[in-house]
Amino acid sequence: MAGTNKALVCFWLAMLLALSSEEIGRSDASCIPAVSLGCLKDDNCRKTCLNDNGDNTSWKCRDFFCICCR
Repeated sequence: MAGTNKALVCFWLAMLLALSSEEIGRSDASCIPAVSLGCLKDDNCRKTCLNDNGDNTSWKCRDFFCICCR
């Protein structure tokens, strides 16, 4: 159980780091964060965007997180 809690804390800290990045705020203003880990910076995340907004159709990788963009 302690291992699971530690993993969740690490995940949320990494998510906060990625969301607070100036790069995302400036260059990806039309993007939303997505819960997808393990990509390398500037890789293309090849998957379908799963959200309610039909305008968001492509994925970008920023700081180990995939984000869904227009």
